[in-house]
Amino acid sequence: MKPKPIRSRSSSLGSRTSSAPRAINTGPGRVLVGLYALFALSAGARAGVQIATQFDEAPLAYLLSALAAVIYLVATIGLVRGGRGGRRLAMVCCTIELIGVLAVGTASLVDPAAFPHATVGSLRTLAAAFGFPGDDTAKRCRLLSGGEKVRLVMARMLYDPPNFLVLDEPTNHLDLATKEMLIGALADYEGTLLLVSHDRRFLSALTNRVLELEADGPRVYPGGYAEYVVASGHEAPGMRGPT
Repeated sequence: MKPKPIRSRSSSLGSRTSSAPRAINTGPGRVLVGLYALFALSAGARAGVQIATQFDEAPLAYLLSALAAVIYLVATIGLVRGGRGGRRLAMVCCTIELIGVLAVGTASLVDPAAFPHATVGSLRTLAAAFGFPGDDTAKRCRLLSGGEKVRLVMARMLYDPPNFLVLDEPTNHLDLATKEMLIGALADYEGTLLLVSHDRRFLSALTNRVLELEADGPRVYPGGYAEYVVASGHEAPGMRGPT
């Protein structure tokens, strides 16, 4: 009777160990782990600010933002754990993330009001341009001065502009820097503007047609305010210089 070959226990264990998948949180995989950890941190911070300060404006969008932060966190944990189970968990999270992006993109086309395009950063930039930098954005409206209220109305109007704007002396109570910012914003406005103003600089920068109300009826002058002065031979009554 031939003796049965005896397999080495240590070699068997060694072969099992060598065939096991490497953990993804080692070597180049650390970059992926760090990237998803950064996604989780930034998405969580953004969702926290949105829910704490603006939840009433778009609750669905901000809850989905918080859900994305949780998915990123779970994916990061799966990548750190490594192995087949960790990889599977990370893959499931990536799949959910992809489906979520497609679903939210479709929903934002169907119902744009539920998914505002502005970020906290863009809103703060707009507020700062109208004289509300830093902590001034936390001021209560009832504490604002008359000029500040005018600037606030202008900022809100430019945040979500309609297709037709009627502005009556919009540069009153504005300093020179804010007025220039308003001119720049209105120059990019794609709708129709009806302006009533005695500010020569403001009218010259924005108008392409002038309507003059005379005793015998209205008269239309093609071109901007400079062309109006040439055609009529005089400045409009009460006109102010660029001060």
